[in-house]
Amino acid sequence: MKTYLILPEIFLNYFTSTDSEVLDEIEKTLKQAESGRIKLLLPEGLFFLLAIKLESQIKKRDVFIDCLESILNLHNLKVRNELVLRKTVLEMRKGKSFIESYKSVILAMLALDGVIA
Repeated sequence: MKTYLILPEIFLNYFTSTDSEVLDEIEKTLKQAESGRIKLLLPEGLFFLLAIKLESQIKKRDVFIDCLESILNLHNLKVRNELVLRKTVLEMRKGKSFIESYKSVILAMLALDGVIA
């Protein structure tokens, strides 16, 4: 099975585009992953970038969080540090931004007392 790097723009277009041709092409790729014909790789840094861009474009908080969860739940998508990102999305349900949630998760996982900025 072949593995492909998937760029954040693909998911951005999937969740925000109104162009049916673009959406059809993206759905075709995602269905190939779901069916097990291909694997997709989304590094943690690219997921982080995607989350920040989506957060600025999708104003309804629950919809934004649902988008992130749907990405993490995509079959045959490998996301580095997936556990950290899943915990981050759960933390967002408490009303925090993506960055604040990520920071909280990292601090808790590393047993740190805070961040010096």
